[in-house]
Amino acid sequence: MRMSTEPTIPIWTMTIEVRPKTPVEVVLPGLADRLQAGTPISAYDLLIAAQAARRNITLLTANVREFSRVPCLHCRNWNKP
Repeated sequence: MRMSTEPTIPIWTMTIEVRPKTPVEVVLPGLADRLQAGTPISAYDLLIAAQAARRNITLLTANVREFSRVPCLHCRNWNKP
């Protein structure tokens, strides 16, 4: 086997990973307006809303007033038919 004396140039490939948005990234864009308006949402409710919004599912809750302020979230009152 013969060894090449020519210099080799390494070829680098770049892999770009496309990942889905995290639940909080789905909800955050509209929440800045809520904070400026003085109507923030609690941390735990934000996590719950983010999970529902990310999965595009309807959130059943008795606290519709709080969750209705979250953009792109569908919520229904479970106490009303």
